[in-house]
Amino acid sequence: MISTSLALSLAFSLIGTVDASTSGGPAWQSSLQIGGGAVNSQAALVMAPRLGVSSSVAELELSFPIFLRVGSNGVADSLWYNRWDQPETYASILENLFLTSGSGEFILRIGTLKQEVFGSGALIDSYGTSWDPIVKHAGMVGEINLDGMFFYGLVNRITKPNLFALGGGVHPLRWLGDSDARRLMLLAEFVVDINAPMHGDREVLSAGDIGARLVFHSGQFLQVEGLLDGVFLHGGRLGSHISLLVELAENSPLGGDSVSVQLEMIRGWEGYEPGYFDEFYDVERWGTGINRAAKADQDRGNSSFLRLRLDGQSGPARFGVRAQWSPTGELGVVPYLRISTGRWSALGMIRKVGLKSADDLFSDNGRSFGEFEVSALLNKDFYAFSHLVYGWHFAEPERPERMTLWTMGVGAQVGGEVPES
Repeated sequence: MISTSLALSLAFSLIGTVDASTSGGPAWQSSLQIGGGAVNSQAALVMAPRLGVSSSVAELELSFPIFLRVGSNGVADSLWYNRWDQPETYASILENLFLTSGSGEFILRIGTLKQEVFGSGALIDSYGTSWDPIVKHAGMVGEINLDGMFFYGLVNRITKPNLFALGGGVHPLRWLGDSDARRLMLLAEFVVDINAPMHGDREVLSAGDIGARLVFHSGQFLQVEGLLDGVFLHGGRLGSHISLLVELAENSPLGGDSVSVQLEMIRGWEGYEPGYFDEFYDVERWGTGINRAAKADQDRGNSSFLRLRLDGQSGPARFGVRAQWSPTGELGVVPYLRISTGRWSALGMIRKVGLKSADDLFSDNGRSFGEFEVSALLNKDFYAFSHLVYGWHFAEPERPERMTLWTMGVGAQVGGEVPES
C-alpha cells in the first residue's frame, strides 16, 4: 500500500491536475490502488480508495485500505484488521487535514503525525504515529504565530489520546526595538502522558524543556546558530543540551540545494534519555525487545551523549540522518532518503538503535523499523507501486506486536478543478 506522500506527489504533480495555487481555485484528486502481498507470512489482497481536495488554505486527504486474507484454497475469505467496533478504525480514514490562515498566523494539522520536532529536539524529537503498517493513527498539531511569539500544541490521538504537549517561543529583543530581534529566541515546552506504563501500573508522566537559541551569523548562504536546553523528565531525571546548528543554502532565500548540520553535546543525570518522545515513543512506552522494561522504568544512570543531525536537499532528492552515541558504546542511527521526479518516486527509511557491535546491524533487537516504497507512472492515469514496512501493530491494547507488510500493485487516478457552484 503506497503511502500518502508518494500518492499525492504522483497525483498532483504527475497526472497534470490543476494546482490550486496557480489556478486560484480548489482541486480534487481520487485514486484506487489494487494489489497483493503479505502481512507477516499470510498472503493478502489489498484495495485502497483515496480522495483528496486542496486549496490555498486547506487540504483534505481520505483513504481506507481494506485487507483480504487469502486462505489455503486461494480464496480471499475475510476482512483483516478493520475492526468496525473501534472508533480508531474510522479515525484512520482521515490521513491528513490541513487548515491555515491566509498569512500563516494559524495552522492546524490532523492526521498521521511524522517527524514532529520542537526547538532543538531535546524533548520532542521526530515524534510520529506512522509505525503501524496497517492502521494509521491520527493525531493533531496546532500552531499560532503572533507578533514576536508563537505557540505550539500536540495531541497524539483524536480518539483515546494519552500524550499532550504545549510549547511556545518568544523573541524578547523585539519588544526592546532591536532591528534584528529574531536572532534570539526563548523557548519552553511541557509534555504529559496521562497513563504511562510505569512501575507495573499506569501513572502520569510529565516532562518539560526550557531553552534558548541565538543566531551568531545570518548571511545570504550561511546561518550559524547556538542552542541551549535544560530538560526535566519524571523521577528527577535531568538533562542539559548544548548544540551548534549550521545551515547552508545555495540560492537563499530562493529554493535550491541546501544542507543543515546540528551537533549536540548532552549530559544526563538520574537515568535521563535525550529526545525522549521520538518517532516510536507510543510503542516503546510499553517496552519492546527481549526482556526490555517499559520506557519509563529504564535507567541509564548518569550518562553523556553526542547527537548528530543532518538534513539536506539536492535537486529532486531529500536526505538526512540522525545519530546518537553514548560513552557506554551504544549507537543509534536513523537515515532517510526521498526522491520525487516527474515520472517516479521513491522513499526509504531505517531505524536502528541500541547498536553495540557490527553484528547488531543485521539483527533485530526489537527496536528496529524500516520502510521502503517506490512508484512509477505508467501513463497519464495509471501507476505501479511497491511498498514494504517493518513495524508494529497493536492486535490487543497494551501489547505491541511485530508486523511486516509488503504489497505491490497498480493504481488508477483522476483529478481536476472543483467546479464552482
